[in-house]
Amino acid sequence: TQQAHHIDIDQFDLCQDINARSTFVLAKACFPYLAESEHAHFLNITPPINLDPKVLGAYTSYAASQYSRSMFTVGLANHPDWHKSTISVNALWPLRRYSTGESVIMYQGHIQQHDNLKDISILGDAAYEILSKSFGQYNGEFFYDEEIVEMSGVDTQTFTQSNPGNTSEHIQEKCDEMFV
Repeated sequence: TQQAHHIDIDQFDLCQDINARSTFVLAKACFPYLAESEHAHFLNITPPINLDPKVLGAYTSYAASQYSRSMFTVGLANHPDWHKSTISVNALWPLRRYSTGESVIMYQGHIQQHDNLKDISILGDAAYEILSKSFGQYNGEFFYDEEIVEMSGVDTQTFTQSNPGNTSEHIQEKCDEMFV
C-alpha cells in the first residue's frame, strides 16, 4: 500500500490516465459508432464503488482512478445522448481471485481470498450475458462475474479451480451469432 502523500504526482497522473482518462477517451471515440448500432453496449470492467476506509486509506490514488471509471458507467448510462441512442452501459467485476492468478484483491475484502478460486473464463461468460441483453434490461448496473452467470442459470461450480470451465469456444459461437 502507498499513502497519497508518498505517491509522486507523475505516478498519480499515470494512474488517472490509465484508468479514468482512458475510459473517457474510449467512450468519446466509440459513441458515434455505438449510436449507429442496433445492439449497442459499453461494458466497463470496473468495480462497484466501495467506500470502505481501509480500501480508500491503503489505495487512495488507485481507488480514485478506478472509481472515476465507475462513475463514468453511471454517468454514461444516464446521459441523455447515450440513452436516446439506446446504448446500454454497465460494469463487470470479478467477485474473487482467479485460479490462474489474476487478482483484484483490494476490492475483495468481503470474501476469503483463497476459497473457491474460479477459472478466468467465467468473466467471458459474464460479459456475454450482459452484452446479449436488449437495451434497458441492464443499464447503469454493476455486476460481479459470478452473480450475472448465476442469474443466467449457470452453476458457477463449473468454474472452480478443481474443475475449470472451458467455455471460450461456446462464447465465441454465441458472439458470432450475436454480431453477424
